[in-house]
Amino acid sequence: MFIVYTAFCDSLEGKIWEQYGIGLTVKVLAGVIALFTTVSVFVWAISNAASLGRDDFIAALFCSVKKTLAMGVPLAHLIFGAKANLG
Repeated sequence: MFIVYTAFCDSLEGKIWEQYGIGLTVKVLAGVIALFTTVSVFVWAISNAASLGRDDFIAALFCSVKKTLAMGVPLAHLIFGAKANLG
């Protein structure tokens, strides 16, 4: 949560929201929701096909979707560096 909060604060400080407007924000949010849903359904289907137990399914779902954001934000910061608008 702290990583997401820090990224959000950095975007406010850099006035990213004012540069691109609400339209782009809504499009990105819709894309993230679609990607999250697609990956979740894919993991659910694979878990059912592999006959995973409840505990293994929860672990697979956590590792496939939720952990990605925690790794993606710092990696994007390292890759894009000073070019915040690319991230």
